[in-house]
Amino acid sequence: MPELSRLAVIRNPHSGTATDAAAIEKALSAAGLTARIIDLPYGSGAEAALDRIAAEHDVLVAAGGDGTVSAVAAAVARAGKTLAIIPAGTLNHFARDAGIPTELDQAIAVIGSGRERAFDVGVVNGQLFLNNVSLGSYPRMVHHRDELEARGRSRPVAAAIAIARTWIHLHKLTAVMSVDDREIVRRSPFIVVGNGSYVLSGLSLGKREEISDGRLSLYVAPSTGRIGVLSLPFRALAGRLEEYERFETICANRISAKFRHRRVATGIDGEVRVLESPLNFEVRRDALRVLVPAS
Repeated sequence: MPELSRLAVIRNPHSGTATDAAAIEKALSAAGLTARIIDLPYGSGAEAALDRIAAEHDVLVAAGGDGTVSAVAAAVARAGKTLAIIPAGTLNHFARDAGIPTELDQAIAVIGSGRERAFDVGVVNGQLFLNNVSLGSYPRMVHHRDELEARGRSRPVAAAIAIARTWIHLHKLTAVMSVDDREIVRRSPFIVVGNGSYVLSGLSLGKREEISDGRLSLYVAPSTGRIGVLSLPFRALAGRLEEYERFETICANRISAKFRHRRVATGIDGEVRVLESPLNFEVRRDALRVLVPAS
């Protein structure tokens, strides 16, 4: 177990269901823990600031959604420290798949009485990802949503308008991909590379039974029109997406993808970043230590 006397909570005040700093401090005190509570740094110096925080503490607690957890986890992995999570986002994919409870008191109890477990991480062009990297329609939708929020729209309204705009102006991207040294060319409205394998159908849609299987998962939507794209969520919920021969799934150790444009918009754990083509994906085994429930 890491030394819990040097504990820092990195809180995202803008997360989907941001937890009040006073509530975190009260729950920590009730669990017999003390910690510095720091707002997540933003801007060009954010990565360096997180690295400094990681160097000064043994455990960094990410209090936020998947984007917050991913940013803090990258600093933790670079410093060889330990990550803990207080899920406070909209979806909390990684925390959910790692078995971390979403209730504040229960999540903090894991910090004091949990066990360390090593997890795989994905890497694309040096950028760590815990969940997945999306290409095509998703980063375009997030860009539209963020623009609308900046103009004063609420998150739900901005998201609804952004999804509609992305669907109406559906674009496709062409990727020349090397998948474990096998070259394939695909034209698709969206491509996803995941850390581990996802459940694609039914009520468990989007979950992973095992994060650390040492493999990447590649998902390629068919090159279809708007109606075809619209049918994909319904096929998934009906438990038929994996049977849909035009929706392609491949497991691989390494993936490289080249695109026509040099700069490529990507959605890394839900956060839009622009990377340079080609995109090179790999898995780093057991690269991140995380506190999970003892049982």
